[in-house]
Amino acid sequence: MLRDKPFRAPPNPDGLRKAGGPQGALVPRAAATTLDPLGFLVGPVAVHIAETARRTELRSLDGFVDRRARVVKSATSELAWDHGQGLVRLVTARAEGAAGFLARQSPITLGVATLETRLDYGAFLLVSLDGEPLSRSRRMLLQVMSEAQNTGFATVSAGRVKRIKDVGGPPIAVRKLGGVLSLRRPDADGLRATALDENGYPVRTSHTLERGLPLLPTTLYYVIAAD
Repeated sequence: MLRDKPFRAPPNPDGLRKAGGPQGALVPRAAATTLDPLGFLVGPVAVHIAETARRTELRSLDGFVDRRARVVKSATSELAWDHGQGLVRLVTARAEGAAGFLARQSPITLGVATLETRLDYGAFLLVSLDGEPLSRSRRMLLQVMSEAQNTGFATVSAGRVKRIKDVGGPPIAVRKLGGVLSLRRPDADGLRATALDENGYPVRTSHTLERGLPLLPTTLYYVIAAD
């Protein structure tokens, strides 16, 4: 039987925009009544259920949660949620990308990759295929995506929001892609990108990345490899 919990997270999503409970080092169990809901984005949160309660530990979120800038970073700094601009960034040694309102932040500069695009909403992800860091990987996969919705999908105005009138059906329509991806590597002129179809088969001749990779309107996947 669950008797009680050392802290609770407000179920109201508006709580994401409010300051949370006590932060810092170890605090008395009675004082830890509320966990800042943004803490779930920073790192793991665990509740231990036992006969004898242990002390509650709330680590400081200083340096990870910037309410003025409306940005939350993970404990490893590999993920960043910019809920002010509506963009999530991922930067690791072997994978990096972004998702959200891309045009607002264009050009989007990450660890190795930079994307310039007028695409209002979308996502892109670059991953290493040979296990090497992106800074020296000889084979990488680029995945890009934009808005998608059923054919015939329709909404009607309902005050400040919209109400779905028709969910539509297949085929799924995808907004045309566009932009230029660049890699900050000294050997960029020796890298070539090959466009793939939805099954992973080459469909276009390779393109050098010396001046960046222009994204094709209907291509979702590219393999980038060294000569």
